[in-house]
Amino acid sequence: MICNRYKPFASKISQNTLWLFSGQSLVKAIAFLYAVFLARVLGSSDFGLYMYVITIFGLVASLSDFGFNRFLTRDIARDKSQLAKYLSNVFTLRILLIILVFLLVSLILFFLDPKISRSSLAILALISIIPLAAATTFDAIFVALEKMFYSALALVSLNLSVAILGFLAVFVFKMGVFGAVLTFFLAHVFYLLVFGAFLLKEKIFFSFSFDFSFWKKAFFNSLPYGLLAFLGLVYFKIDIVLLTILKNETETGFYGASYKFLEGLHFIPLTVGTALFPVMARLHTEDLTELRRLYFLSLRYLLVIAIILVLILFFGAPILINILYTPSFSPSIPALQILSFTLIFMFLHVPGAHLILATEKFLKPALALSIFTVFFNIILNLILIPPLGLIGASIVTVISEALSFVLFFWFIQKKIFVQL
Repeated sequence: MICNRYKPFASKISQNTLWLFSGQSLVKAIAFLYAVFLARVLGSSDFGLYMYVITIFGLVASLSDFGFNRFLTRDIARDKSQLAKYLSNVFTLRILLIILVFLLVSLILFFLDPKISRSSLAILALISIIPLAAATTFDAIFVALEKMFYSALALVSLNLSVAILGFLAVFVFKMGVFGAVLTFFLAHVFYLLVFGAFLLKEKIFFSFSFDFSFWKKAFFNSLPYGLLAFLGLVYFKIDIVLLTILKNETETGFYGASYKFLEGLHFIPLTVGTALFPVMARLHTEDLTELRRLYFLSLRYLLVIAIILVLILFFGAPILINILYTPSFSPSIPALQILSFTLIFMFLHVPGAHLILATEKFLKPALALSIFTVFFNIILNLILIPPLGLIGASIVTVISEALSFVLFFWFIQKKIFVQL
């Protein structure tokens, strides 16, 4: 039974979760089908190159987030009267930092990657972080205002434009990997324009602001969130980079084909977590008992969903790979069967991560735990990828997710709920 005091939270969470889940379901379906299309048209080697380039983009985009989205969502959810001040200053600061990061990383890739064609594609993809940074800053505002339908609609528009433009570039105009990466950038420009339209509709206005004392506060309050997000993505994606470097693009293509199933399903716990975050931010200061109930309720539901999906992926892997990707991708089958077990720990980890991020009190120890799991993941990948390739990367993913969930669950019980 949900107590009367909890019902308003549950109703709002359900509504926002429904919007995000509907949008993310469509988004992930589009993204997955587009990945299947690219794999079939480009082949395992070029598809592996595309996966590598997009992974580099994702890692840099996560690093360049600097945690501002979490900072904006948390503080505006607590005090909506500060919206204009926060948005104007954070937007200005973030755009300046993102341009600096783009220039720095582009120079590093250009001089360190021995393959000029690969580094050039990565740099082209990295241009997308500039419109992405602006768009996700606006997205954080709508999440804080608990108007999740804007997030859902914008995500659908982004992925539809990626798929449509990518189809035209790769299939119609025969532009190969270059066309797929170029349309990836153009789609992110469109994503920004969509959020601009939403801001006008809601009459949310801002200007460039240079309040340096606020910048200092925003940067240092956001930094732990940014580091946690970056470490989380390194932990989740570093195997693709290491496979490309230690093996080859073909091996990465086979692994990427199986890994796309995980990415396609990861939105389920993330959707729940995003809807939970503003409520958890309030409950941290208002009612730890309700916070604990909310946390365990989400775990129960997510565990049931995860078990069902594991069974489907494990036993259906041969059919899914052979039909969707063609039999030429058969090396992806055992990788997918191993990776399927990751879903249990991946689903259970997300509510706890959002619970910790909803308050600034526990960010430092959470950061320490994240650093430990990332180094564990990298070291184990360096050990297992050379002899086992994509199978080694799959095994490491399962072990790392299990370790991460156990550590964070223990931390929540011992440090957050210990006083109850």
